[in-house]
Amino acid sequence: MIHYLDETLRILLSEVMSGMQPHSIQFERPTKTWEDQTTEPRINCFLYDISENTELRFDRQQYLDVPPNKKTGTRQVAPRRIDFTYLITAWCAEVSDEHELLGNVLLTLLRYPTLPKDKLHQNLQNQPFPIRTWVSQPEDTPKIWEFWGANEWRLKAGISYRLILAIAPTPEEVKLPKETRININIDDNPKSMIQNPKLN
Repeated sequence: MIHYLDETLRILLSEVMSGMQPHSIQFERPTKTWEDQTTEPRINCFLYDISENTELRFDRQQYLDVPPNKKTGTRQVAPRRIDFTYLITAWCAEVSDEHELLGNVLLTLLRYPTLPKDKLHQNLQNQPFPIRTWVSQPEDTPKIWEFWGANEWRLKAGISYRLILAIAPTPEEVKLPKETRININIDDNPKSMIQNPKLN
């Protein structure tokens, strides 16, 4: 699921590549070793947070789908809405080129508050809800000193980018309870009470 989201982001950012190679959009943690691997311009999309969006949680968490005249039903779990947040940075030899590339990334992300189907990986095109996005929201942006402090103290401007996916476990088949009918006949004589259980 997550690698499909990575590929969706690669499709989206291909608009700003301007002749860059597909591998120029990468998802590794941007360490010094990673930076030294090549000198060509690159976009780094580092996934740093995955959390449930509790504001969009359904009140009804489970429900049972019972087909007519069937002995088994399907237990469905309501999909959870999960936030995936990336920090997107640009890497170029010249600062001016880097800022131009990062600015183009920002313009592209702002263009799509909801991702259209032609920008999605084919395995995400059947999502039950539109994939919404948030760009550079203060609550999504990591604390710069803590983030880069854990990453070799290499301070760098970046764009936080959050997307929401709906994820639900595979439906589970369950046996339905049997129905029991009890017929009770009562007359004036208590000894004549008959219980006749019958299972269907």
